[in-house]
Amino acid sequence: MFHTVKLSNTLFSAEYDLGVLPECWWGICGCWSVMAFVDVDVVVVIHVVILPVGAVVHEYWFQKITEIITYKVLAMTSVSPPSKRSRKDDQIEDIPIESSHPKRYPLVVFAHGAGANSSSEWMKRWKDMMGKALLAVDVVTFDYPYLSGGKKGAPPKAEKLVDFHLGIVKEAAAKYPGHPLVLAGKSMGSRVSCMVAATGDINISAVICLGYPLKGSNASKRQETLLQLPVPTIFVQGSKDALCSLDKLTAVCRKMETVSELHVVDGGDHSFKIGKKHLNLIGSTQEAAEEEAVKSITKFVREVLGEL
Repeated sequence: MFHTVKLSNTLFSAEYDLGVLPECWWGICGCWSVMAFVDVDVVVVIHVVILPVGAVVHEYWFQKITEIITYKVLAMTSVSPPSKRSRKDDQIEDIPIESSHPKRYPLVVFAHGAGANSSSEWMKRWKDMMGKALLAVDVVTFDYPYLSGGKKGAPPKAEKLVDFHLGIVKEAAAKYPGHPLVLAGKSMGSRVSCMVAATGDINISAVICLGYPLKGSNASKRQETLLQLPVPTIFVQGSKDALCSLDKLTAVCRKMETVSELHVVDGGDHSFKIGKKHLNLIGSTQEAAEEEAVKSITKFVREVLGEL
């Protein structure tokens, strides 16, 4: 089941596929149009077609489409961005960002974990989810040298990866000057992201830690990294993550000098995977749990950027 959003005016025409719907039920189908008077010279007509016939979309997706239309109209007409108040409920969609576009769209640099490089299915899925949810101008992924070019080496100490990681961040930031910079990382990549942010060599707006590995032979150093972090940070952790005690992480968050937030994936392991029995017990799905995590990330980043 697909949404097709068509937008057109005298200067621009395009069609966007929003992808397969995760939730729907059968009922009466619909096709509707919106005429938006963006200014005295431009009239934009938006046609939203729900396919196939017979599908009614969950109210969440109607809200999503409405919000997408707002951004598409802005992109088509090059009008000024809406105020912070009117942007309160920005949601998910890929939007091509031109150099003349408002600078509120963040640039995300996303680092992989110790055992799998940036081409893993987990990394590609989370790159896509975060990029859409944050309306990112780009989500830059990369491979640390020990896994680049098909290598399968053992990871070095996280401290030895900081300079390489920082170089990637600076290179990415140079391509998108003026955009807020957000660092994200999976497990070890989140540790190194925190270390890069703590260097103070480049202005970082926020850090997203996906499965921060608080446990380890150097657990005290892993905690100290967080306590020295000057950048607002959100942690997404599985409640059954063997590499991080939620009680200890909560205690560390309370001691952090910067703004921090913890989102717990109920029943999730180090990669947020939830067992089928637990999913049945809580009456949820893996996809729904990950969507909730992404919503928390989006809300946190937008608050940090002053959009809420």
